[in-house]
Amino acid sequence: PQSRTSIFLAPSAHIVLERALVCNSSTAVTVVSSGKGATIDGQQTTGLFEVRGGCSLTLRGLNLINGRAGQGGAVLAEGAGNVDIVDSSITDCTAEISGGAVYTVGSGIVALVHSKVSRCFAKLYGGAVFAMSDVDSGLVTLNHTSIVDCKANVDGGCMYNAGTILIATSSSFSRCSAGYGGALYVRSGSTTLARSTISNSSAGNFGGGIFSAGGRTTLSDGTLISGCTATYEANSMALPAGEVAYALPAPIGRWLPNARCEVYREGCEYAAWDPRLLVCIDHRGECSLTSATNPT
Repeated sequence: PQSRTSIFLAPSAHIVLERALVCNSSTAVTVVSSGKGATIDGQQTTGLFEVRGGCSLTLRGLNLINGRAGQGGAVLAEGAGNVDIVDSSITDCTAEISGGAVYTVGSGIVALVHSKVSRCFAKLYGGAVFAMSDVDSGLVTLNHTSIVDCKANVDGGCMYNAGTILIATSSSFSRCSAGYGGALYVRSGSTTLARSTISNSSAGNFGGGIFSAGGRTTLSDGTLISGCTATYEANSMALPAGEVAYALPAPIGRWLPNARCEVYREGCEYAAWDPRLLVCIDHRGECSLTSATNPT
């Protein structure tokens, strides 16, 4: 059975780290505070937590600040067990590569609950959260969580999903930016946003709100994309590949963000002699909306 270690930090505590706290064994580690929460500070010189080898980590009631690492400025989970970040804040954390706040690869369930991530940055992917796993495995959940003012230089200002099952419920993503996918970049896997909002985010290239490069993205239960911008095209959403579905009902008073549907397709790439080329050209402009229960 997994051994357990619990640590309580007084709300007034300010813990300054010289190196990351590391767990490499099959242990369940819980770090808890109360009230305004203890602060764990990386001073922009080190990451805060690294968990591997099946180690599980629960962080509750904490303020995680100034973490800096190659991957995962606040938390790196690599082959870890479950990671729960509850009633906590992650602020001013940086990744030299990916996952400004949280980087998870091949781990168990990674959950952010009633938490806030702000002013985090990744030089490449996932300004706040970078999640990778075998296709449609691994689970990352955000529940009543906000990500604000985060940035990635390349893809996914808030989140980058590559192969995981990512589910955001009653959460918000605002004022984030990236080259592609100002708020969310989906490379593969399954991404669901329910009762959530993406707002005022921007892309230096395409997809101010969402950039879908693969996998399946589902927006449901009134999820709204608004006020997002892109330098070239697709202010709300860019769909060069993958599949995006909107499960009704839409937000009250709206059909789709900004009252319009924009579908971006790749060009018809069949060879000149292939008869499918003409079929593709003839039909590529068609866009229809049908009801699953009463198709027309």
